[in-house]
Formats: sequence, C-alpha cells, structure tokens
Amino acid sequence: MGSSFYVTLFSNSSMKAYPANTISSFTVQLAHEIDLAGDSWELALCEFSCPPPKVDSQKPHAVFYDTNALIYCDLIAPQFVSHSKVRCLRTFIPPTAFCNEVVQPTAFCNEVFENLYYVPVEKRSFRDITILIIDTAGNPIAFPDSKTPAKVVLHFRRVLQ
Repeated sequence: MGSSFYVTLFSNSSMKAYPANTISSFTVQLAHEIDLAGDSWELALCEFSCPPPKVDSQKPHAVFYDTNALIYCDLIAPQFVSHSKVRCLRTFIPPTAFCNEVVQPTAFCNEVFENLYYVPVEKRSFRDITILIIDTAGNPIAFPDSKTPAKVVLHFRRVLQ
C-alpha cells in the first residue's frame, strides 16, 4: 500500500449485508480487508454529499438549517468536541443555499472540504466502515426516503515518523 489512498462510501452500497442502513447511519463493507498494521495512519473527510433533509413543518429551523452536522466514523481515535470525546471526523454548517426563504430544503448538499482535518486512525485492520451523521444533540439527521444516497470520501495517509 502506498503512502496515501482514498475510500469513497455510499450509504446504500451494502444494503444486503446491512439492511438497516439509512442515509444518516450506515456501514459499508469494503471489497477487501484493509490492513494498516506496522505504521501510524490518519484520515480526513474530503467530501460529503447528501439529499436535502426532511423539514418538520411545525419547526422548520430545527432539522438542519441552523445547526451543526457532525460526521462520525468508527475507525478514528476519539476527538474532543465540546464537552465530549467522540469519534467525530468533521463538523460543519450546511450552506445557506441549502434552504430557500421559506426554509424548505431546495438543493442537494455537496461539501468539498478545502482544509482537511486529519485525525489518527485507531483501527488498524478493517473490512467495514461505519458513518453516522448527527446533530449536536446526538440525534440522527432526518432525511426523507430517497434513492439518492449520502456520499463520504475519506483520505488516508501514512504518518511520517
């Protein structure tokens, strides 16, 4: 294995192995096991995309419009986020273009991160990767039933000693 590589995950790609997968909580089974033993590695979230979230007509601002989204990954070492230490890969606020003036979702969310935040990889050998997309209260982000999956692109790189 080289000094870096990318893994692209789709929320609907392992439905046979993980039928309970949703857009906001999914596990992807990779084509083969990845073994990072012997070296230290870190990873960063490069890109994230998802369909528009579900909006509660009673509380339209409460779903996704004015909150942080947190993207968790089971491979990484826990990081400090507020008062907790969790496996959070990245936090972000969706762009305001995501909702129109009456606070209805209007666009597909696609974030390509220019500043990558690398975090240590804790799992050295894995065949599956689990991703959670939650709000700051720890609730999964509500997405409507959609045929469009969430997409997560991870960049792994070897830590130079």
